[in-house]
Amino acid sequence: MVTVHGVDKNKFYKFRNYNLSEQGLLMFRNRKDAALIGATIAKRKNWEVGQVLDLRSQLGILLTVSSIFFTGNEELDNAVLIDFEYAQDCRDKRGWANLIYVKLREGSKPEEVAAKIDLAMSPIKTRTRGEKIFLSSMLEDLNDMMNISRLIVLITLVVVLAGIANSISISVRDRTAQIGVMRTLGFKRKTVLSLILAEASLVSVVGGLIGCISAFVVFQVTEVTIQTRIYNFAISLTGAVILYSITISVIVGLLGGFAPALHASRLKIVESIRSIN
Repeated sequence: MVTVHGVDKNKFYKFRNYNLSEQGLLMFRNRKDAALIGATIAKRKNWEVGQVLDLRSQLGILLTVSSIFFTGNEELDNAVLIDFEYAQDCRDKRGWANLIYVKLREGSKPEEVAAKIDLAMSPIKTRTRGEKIFLSSMLEDLNDMMNISRLIVLITLVVVLAGIANSISISVRDRTAQIGVMRTLGFKRKTVLSLILAEASLVSVVGGLIGCISAFVVFQVTEVTIQTRIYNFAISLTGAVILYSITISVIVGLLGGFAPALHASRLKIVESIRSIN
């Protein structure tokens, strides 16, 4: 998924510094299918000037990269800019726009200008806000999505915890006699406890590794992004995330296996050996 913004070719660069070359800007103005790409998305997708971008699956168009821009705004540098009329025609919505930027004169009050714009554009319903307020509300939406994700992860961890506890409990029950023999041979309760906790951790870590490998394959095969309003945020699987996941796997294994391990370490030798029959 690529974030594509339609802009007025003759005005867009007046709102912020895009650090464009004159040749790239000239090509963007003269070609209908020309596109400007942000430095972030260019690096992420290995796009270069002159390359043809195939966005037929998303917009049904082919674009030619005229230049790469850098604004210092991470969200904007992760986007593609094309002619706004070309973008409207792709969706068969000539004259439509979901976002309009307004540059204020020196000394203007944003609140007053916003109120005038909302009144002037009636009966079309608009909501005009400052850029910082707009971005803050967008980040709030993203934060809500993250909170939902955290809740899902928490529920998943609880389910995994219960699964490990059940698995180790069954394993201990099936090996009660073996535990009794170990105690007879001189293994201490702490040793039995440690061995079963190690087994629980190993099971959990193996599951965590399988999950990390599966996620790595998915990230290599497809691009994973989170979209909020007009921006796309790319998600990457870093070494720190993998290390964090493995650490969580160990902790979950220890917590899930503690109760069965404690029960196994407290089994009486006579009762354990008696279960052989």
